[in-house]
Amino acid sequence: MDPQELVAWLDDLLERYEGLERIHSEWTGYSAEGVAWMVEAEAVVQSTFPLSHPLRRAWDDEERWAFAAVEDAARPQAIGHARLGILRAARSMAAKNRLGGLLDKIRADDLSGILRQARYLAEANFVQAAMVLAGAALEMHLGFLCEKFAVPFEKTPSITAYNQALAAARKQGTPVYEVEDVDTINGWAKIRNKAAHKPTEFKRSKEEVLQVIEGIRLFLARSR
Repeated sequence: MDPQELVAWLDDLLERYEGLERIHSEWTGYSAEGVAWMVEAEAVVQSTFPLSHPLRRAWDDEERWAFAAVEDAARPQAIGHARLGILRAARSMAAKNRLGGLLDKIRADDLSGILRQARYLAEANFVQAAMVLAGAALEMHLGFLCEKFAVPFEKTPSITAYNQALAAARKQGTPVYEVEDVDTINGWAKIRNKAAHKPTEFKRSKEEVLQVIEGIRLFLARSR
């Protein structure tokens, strides 16, 4: 999810909150509409901000504060108002493009987790599954690079297709990664495709697959 998509989602939540307050003069999170709003608002915060981020900590802390300091009858409205303020802060940060680095970090953390799982599978001798998973991480990263550098892309998503688009962008003056990486990525794509589409013919050893996974990890680290 890029900052523009996040802004649109937050705008929708903020507008719906105002509608809920018009419908319910004493707004309550216990109504069906209120519960739906609370759940979706929590989804956007938890999917965007890591636990260490101040907005995420504020989100988690305000409910504990409300239960400790606010009477039962007023608690849903107090929680709703507190979360409204947090969403407004998130919306302001996203609109001013102050979340770019954060979103990149979240995406990188997600891909690192996928590669850790691929390594675990390879070490357990599930080499085909490990290679498919590592290939998925690589494909996701290449797709993100196309998005980040505004590289035109109209084909069916794949490692090879993304790599071709980024290689073409390099020739047109947008070098996203080194020219040597283009051939390396094509080689990884062939290994991944053999694992995914012809698993019975996949003959790579555990050590070879671990080497590919490590290569992908290093490539992701230097091409953000």
